[in-house]
Amino acid sequence: MIGLIRVDVGLDEVSRIVSRCHQLARRHQQLPGFRQLITAGQFEITYLVATEQKAHRLTIAFDSIAKTGVRCVAESSPALLEWLAPLPET
Repeated sequence: MIGLIRVDVGLDEVSRIVSRCHQLARRHQQLPGFRQLITAGQFEITYLVATEQKAHRLTIAFDSIAKTGVRCVAESSPALLEWLAPLPET
């Protein structure tokens, strides 16, 4: 399995992330080596997001990309939240 990992550092809207995954899928489908991996179900795009809720919403929204053959997944990483929106020091 070969994959691409993206990190939601801009706290993008779900629709923007899905659009970006569509773009990435199309771009990789144009490359012969990746096209073979996609056909074999061996290529995926993983998005790391700060919250479980956003990961869940993305998982549902990624269904629209399934027809491309590229598997898109969302994983939550709560540690990102501290990095993206740190609490002020007291």
